[in-house]
Amino acid sequence: MPPRAPRRLAAETTIAWDVDDVLNDLMRAWFDEAFRREHPETTATYDSLTHNPPHEVLGIGLGAYLESLDAFRAKRQMTLAPDEAVLNWFARRGDEYRHIAVTATPLRNAHRSAAWVLQHFGRWIRTVTILPSARDGEQLPIYDATKVDALCRLRDVAVLIDDTPKNMHGIERAGAVGILVPRPWNGLSGGIDAALAQLDARLDA
Repeated sequence: MPPRAPRRLAAETTIAWDVDDVLNDLMRAWFDEAFRREHPETTATYDSLTHNPPHEVLGIGLGAYLESLDAFRAKRQMTLAPDEAVLNWFARRGDEYRHIAVTATPLRNAHRSAAWVLQHFGRWIRTVTILPSARDGEQLPIYDATKVDALCRLRDVAVLIDDTPKNMHGIERAGAVGILVPRPWNGLSGGIDAALAQLDARLDA
């Protein structure tokens, strides 16, 4: 039997996906597996992380937070589970559109982040754009200051799915659609399913 012909892409529409806390649940995994073990006395919950970065909410310094998060990424990035609802969305509609991933992560973790995306979403996502997060002692050339800056240099990016409100404002000013994934630090409720329903509605409009 000959292979099934791929679906025609919808007007070459490209959807850009944030990685951490959109394609996966990094903050929740770090909080449950790292922070709570390092700070068994904490009374904080994942839902109380109303700022990102959450160091002030957790009563620790920014440096301590980044050090803990970076160590967790080095240990667990490649074994983080992809979000099941997002995988199901890709299985249902992923081959109707083009997709790219765009993520802010330390340069020392960039190879793991890109490999993780390709491992779980490589059927659909072939491009991973990295914006290196600043770390002490690193001096790197800055090609793009924000995710929106990076996306504006690419053709046909119609939608950005992200968990950070300021990226929504930027992408909408650039003439594309921003879909905010509900997380404790952005004040929205409903979880990833709400964002995916909004994505479907936008694509089908």
